Formats: sequence, structure tokens, C-alpha cells
Amino acid sequence: MLIKTRQMKGALKAMPIKTDRRDAEGIARLLHLGWFRPVHCKSVSAQEVRAVLNARKAVQQGFIALEMSLCGFLRNSGLKVGTA
Repeated sequence: MLIKTRQMKGALKAMPIKTDRRDAEGIARLLHLGWFRPVHCKSVSAQEVRAVLNARKAVQQGFIALEMSLCGFLRNSGLKVGTA
């Protein structure tokens, strides 16, 4: 089960002494009482698709940045590249 970390952090922050053991006891107590909100877990295939899309976007942005820097360099040299 996955739970909202911000909600759990807010509930555990009120404890005066913070140790791993007390955090575990607090989490168990909150789960036992039902004071949590479950969160959606993305599937592995959805995570893979998102990673591929992010990689594609990074490559596109790199290509655009390279193209713009080349255009700027050539414009300083007196050449205009692209539609004039």
C-alpha cells in the first residue's frame, strides 16, 4: 500500500522525539486508525513510456538549442540561415 508522504510527514512531525523506531510505530498507529489516503501507483509500462517521452523531449530541446546557437554564430559571421 502506498500512502501520501506529506500527510504522513505532517502527522509524524508532532512527535517530540524522532527516531526510526518511533517513526515506524507512528506509521503503524496511523495505518491502524485509518488516518491515511492511499495514492495511485503507476504501472511499470506507464513509467517506461514517461521515461521515453522525457528522453525524446530532452533530445528535441538539445537539437533546438544547437540549431539556435549555430544560427547565432553564423549571423555574427554575416550569414542568415533559415527563412529570410
